[in-house]
Amino acid sequence: MNAIQIAYSPDETIVALGHKQGRIDLHEVSKKSKGKPEKSICTINRHEEAIVHLRITSDGHVISVDEDGKWAYHSISGELVRKGKSKMSCVLAHSDVKGKVIYMGSVTDDGVELVKIDISSGNKVHAPKEATHGIEPEFVDWGCRPIALDENRAAFYIQLATQQLIIVDFEKQTFETIPLKYRQLTPENLVSDPIIDISTTLDIGVRLDDHPLQKNEDGDYQLSAEVFRLSTGERQYSIPCDAIPKDHVDPVLIDGDQGSEEYREVRDNFAKRLTNIRIEENGKRVWLSARFHKPGVLCFDLEAKKHVGMVFSGNEPEPKTFNLDNAFELDQTFKVLGVSPSGSYIGFGLPNNWANPDFGDTFKVIELESDQKRSKNGGKQPQHMKKAFLVSDEWAVVNSGSECFLIDIHTGETLKHFRTEYLTIKNGALSPDKKHIALGCEGECGFLWNLESGEVSELYYLTIGGPVLGWLDDKRVVFTSGQGGIIEVDIKLFKEEGYEDSGHYGLKLDGDDELEDHEIMEMQVDASTSDMFSLEDKSMVLEILGYIGGGVGEKFWFNKYVFKGSKIKTGSIKAKWDGSYEPVDLMACGNKAIVKGEKNVFVYEAKTGERLNHFVLDKKQDQFFVNMEKNKAYIYTDMSSLCELDVENSNRKTILDMPRVKGFSITKNILLAQKEDHTIEVMDVGSGKSLVKAAVVKGKENSLVVEKIG
Repeated sequence: MNAIQIAYSPDETIVALGHKQGRIDLHEVSKKSKGKPEKSICTINRHEEAIVHLRITSDGHVISVDEDGKWAYHSISGELVRKGKSKMSCVLAHSDVKGKVIYMGSVTDDGVELVKIDISSGNKVHAPKEATHGIEPEFVDWGCRPIALDENRAAFYIQLATQQLIIVDFEKQTFETIPLKYRQLTPENLVSDPIIDISTTLDIGVRLDDHPLQKNEDGDYQLSAEVFRLSTGERQYSIPCDAIPKDHVDPVLIDGDQGSEEYREVRDNFAKRLTNIRIEENGKRVWLSARFHKPGVLCFDLEAKKHVGMVFSGNEPEPKTFNLDNAFELDQTFKVLGVSPSGSYIGFGLPNNWANPDFGDTFKVIELESDQKRSKNGGKQPQHMKKAFLVSDEWAVVNSGSECFLIDIHTGETLKHFRTEYLTIKNGALSPDKKHIALGCEGECGFLWNLESGEVSELYYLTIGGPVLGWLDDKRVVFTSGQGGIIEVDIKLFKEEGYEDSGHYGLKLDGDDELEDHEIMEMQVDASTSDMFSLEDKSMVLEILGYIGGGVGEKFWFNKYVFKGSKIKTGSIKAKWDGSYEPVDLMACGNKAIVKGEKNVFVYEAKTGERLNHFVLDKKQDQFFVNMEKNKAYIYTDMSSLCELDVENSNRKTILDMPRVKGFSITKNILLAQKEDHTIEVMDVGSGKSLVKAAVVKGKENSLVVEKIG
């Protein structure tokens, strides 16, 4: 499971799981399952953005808020009772224990916005403008955390260059600023989710210490949180979270000038080791998640002022690679933390770990087993699967960790395998003679995989990388870079250190003149999307640079690259778009170009740019993909239905139901579904027959292997 928000019911019998895509799942939970969600109660598909707050109320309702400021109030069975939108963005939210009001903190063009929303009426009350006067809005995206104190008051912890804790009484329209000691943050650490929680029962708060590196009586260094008096801001004591050997601490933190920029930058990066704080609703204990060698949670008794235990995940986190799509997202791997009201159950980390820790009088460490989440494949746990896709109606590529597998889709057998550090594959294409696979990857390189020799060669792009578009023949393959333009690679001339004669061809922007290489390298394109078409005796790549739209009949250009023999001809095709100004995805579907925005989908004649059809998706998180050979398109809805779409008349029919699928790949009649539980299933969509189910698991000596399941 990969929930980013976890909330338990007051009686601790139900757990709600909120996901990045906006879905909410409700499950039963019990000590028998050791805290792991059991029988499904319902799924709620009201939101389209990441869930930032969940609460299950004592009267059997679910409060939910997404990052776009939309909120909803459902019955425990999933029936919508009430909904609303705050018209805010980059929202963080919290609700009171009784479930009467929602508090939100966010950024607007006019400054920081703090509001209270009455759930029964939907009425919104703003905090006094004086409460946030003088705060620069550009510095607090996702950096304004509300914590409900009661039905009228909330504390807002605002992450600035120096943090602020403001308590607002929305009924009296008054506020006070709590005088805490703050550390000076460096600019690159301002976009973050503030680490803090508050207990009104004990009149205390717990946050990251203003100086997170402390030295204890034994001379050891430790990562620390601070307990402070809520009413006065007075520091009470520190909670040591992680002991760190001196030789593992950056010397700048020990001997550096505390007023220097270098010192503050190193200290802020060190502070990221503490990732979340949750105080039990009874106020007795606090749980602190930290960036240990793997996800782990520390429990501290606030009344007895002592550590009582730790829980460690059995899962090693995946190494992170640079990706333009998530460069500005919060990394949730270590941040996810849900604690039931009495602390009987906790859920933490990505993928989620579940436990019902029973701590006694002596400090106890619980190491969760790596196969805690068992599947049908002999009890082995499926490993994190980054990407899986078909390269033919016989073979599929699977990427897990730094490993890449080529498998037979009928038997699940691994045919070929290679490993390289920090491998994150976007897509791939098999050469017509089936001797090579070209792989498009994140970062600045692609790969050429020789299936006869097993040799893997690396291609360095000129700019941040993009996908492979396809093969022109057995010897020539076309990539696109992440910032527009195409790269043709002749594998005869391919060199391991990079293909020096490759380059961008005829890059254009909105129909203007072609750009020189140095101009290409210097330009910054907001977005780029392209695909390859096979038309009679030639191949053609169409490309869209930047965002398009903004009104009815807004024009844009397809950049055109036509390959005929060894020659390439460039040009532009003018087309029209009706809709908002937004990034789009371009997909080849036979001789048609399909352009998908958030919800709008337009179909064009690839040769002329003539608009043939337009339809609107039900929700923007609906998955949309095409079958180029069959000239068909498919939609996977949030109701777990896969629909076949006639792109000419928009008619659709449901062909199968398959829950929890994160991605699809299709060739001819063969469909590969990559599921959220890190397994794949390959099916014949014509007959509905399942061909194989498989997962990546740990084999001998902890090596990764692909095995059939079920």
